[in-house]
Amino acid sequence: GVQTCALPISELESLVEGIVRERRERVRRGESPGDDLLATFLSARDEEGSAMDDRQLRDEVMTMVAAGHEIQSHGYSHRPLFSMYPKSAIHLSHL
Repeated sequence: GVQTCALPISELESLVEGIVRERRERVRRGESPGDDLLATFLSARDEEGSAMDDRQLRDEVMTMVAAGHEIQSHGYSHRPLFSMYPKSAIHLSHL
Protein backbone atom coordinates (compact mmCIF):
# COMPACT_ATOMS: atom_id res chain seq x y z
CA GLY A 1 0.00 0.00 0.00
CA VAL A 2 0.87 3.65 -0.05
CA GLN A 3 3.08 4.75 2.81
CA THR A 4 2.94 8.25 4.21
CA CYS A 5 5.54 10.23 6.06
CA ALA A 6 4.38 11.56 9.41
CA LEU A 7 7.58 13.56 9.85
CA PRO A 8 6.86 17.26 10.44
CA ILE A 9 8.21 19.59 7.74
CA SER A 10 10.58 21.26 10.21
CA GLU A 11 12.16 17.89 11.05
CA LEU A 12 12.43 16.98 7.37
CA GLU A 13 14.09 20.34 6.69
CA SER A 14 16.54 19.72 9.54
CA LEU A 15 17.33 16.29 8.16
CA VAL A 16 17.96 17.71 4.68
CA GLU A 17 20.08 20.55 6.13
CA GLY A 18 22.26 17.97 7.88
CA ILE A 19 22.71 16.01 4.66
CA VAL A 20 23.61 19.21 2.78
CA ARG A 21 26.17 20.16 5.45
CA GLU A 22 27.71 16.69 5.43
CA ARG A 23 27.89 16.60 1.64
CA ARG A 24 29.38 20.10 1.43
CA GLU A 25 32.00 19.06 4.00
CA ARG A 26 32.93 16.05 1.87
CA VAL A 27 33.49 18.40 -1.07
CA ARG A 28 35.65 20.70 1.11
CA ARG A 29 37.82 17.68 1.99
CA GLY A 30 38.30 17.01 -1.72
CA GLU A 31 36.02 13.98 -1.79
CA SER A 32 33.45 13.32 -4.46
CA PRO A 33 30.06 14.93 -3.81
CA GLY A 34 28.45 11.71 -4.98
CA ASP A 35 26.43 10.87 -8.06
CA ASP A 36 22.93 12.06 -7.33
CA LEU A 37 20.71 15.11 -7.62
CA LEU A 38 22.22 16.79 -4.55
CA ALA A 39 25.69 16.41 -6.10
CA THR A 40 24.37 18.09 -9.24
CA PHE A 41 22.96 20.93 -7.16
CA LEU A 42 26.26 21.28 -5.28
CA SER A 43 28.20 21.66 -8.52
CA ALA A 44 25.67 24.00 -10.18
CA ARG A 45 26.74 27.59 -10.78
CA ASP A 46 24.71 30.61 -11.82
CA GLU A 47 25.66 33.04 -14.60
CA GLU A 48 28.10 34.78 -12.26
CA GLY A 49 29.80 31.54 -11.20
CA SER A 50 28.23 31.43 -7.73
CA ALA A 51 27.12 28.19 -6.09
CA MET A 52 23.88 27.77 -4.18
CA ASP A 53 24.05 28.48 -0.46
CA ASP A 54 22.88 25.88 2.07
CA ARG A 55 19.37 27.31 2.29
CA GLN A 56 18.96 27.25 -1.49
CA LEU A 57 20.19 23.66 -1.58
CA ARG A 58 17.78 22.69 1.18
CA ASP A 59 14.89 24.35 -0.65
CA GLU A 60 15.75 22.62 -3.93
CA VAL A 61 15.95 19.22 -2.24
CA MET A 62 12.65 19.86 -0.42
CA THR A 63 11.04 20.75 -3.75
CA MET A 64 12.25 17.47 -5.24
CA VAL A 65 10.99 15.52 -2.23
CA ALA A 66 7.57 17.16 -2.54
CA ALA A 67 7.48 16.63 -6.31
CA GLY A 68 8.47 12.98 -5.93
CA HIS A 69 5.79 12.44 -3.32
CA GLU A 70 3.17 14.03 -5.59
CA ILE A 71 4.21 11.97 -8.60
CA GLN A 72 4.22 8.78 -6.56
CA SER A 73 0.81 9.47 -5.05
CA HIS A 74 -0.67 10.17 -8.48
CA GLY A 75 0.81 6.93 -9.77
CA TYR A 76 -0.78 4.94 -6.99
CA SER A 77 -4.14 6.62 -7.52
CA HIS A 78 -4.20 5.16 -11.07
CA ARG A 79 -3.41 1.63 -9.91
CA PRO A 80 -7.01 0.35 -10.25
CA LEU A 81 -7.16 1.61 -13.86
CA PHE A 82 -3.91 -0.15 -14.79
CA SER A 83 -5.03 -3.37 -13.16
CA MET A 84 -7.57 -3.58 -15.99
CA TYR A 85 -4.76 -3.09 -18.57
CA PRO A 86 -1.72 -4.97 -17.27
CA LYS A 87 0.28 -4.68 -20.51
CA SER A 88 -0.02 -0.87 -20.34
CA ALA A 89 1.05 -0.85 -16.70
CA ILE A 90 4.11 -2.94 -17.51
CA HIS A 91 5.02 -0.61 -20.40
CA LEU A 92 4.61 2.50 -18.26
CA SER A 93 6.71 1.06 -15.45
CA HIS A 94 9.65 0.80 -17.86
CA LEU A 95 9.49 4.43 -19.06
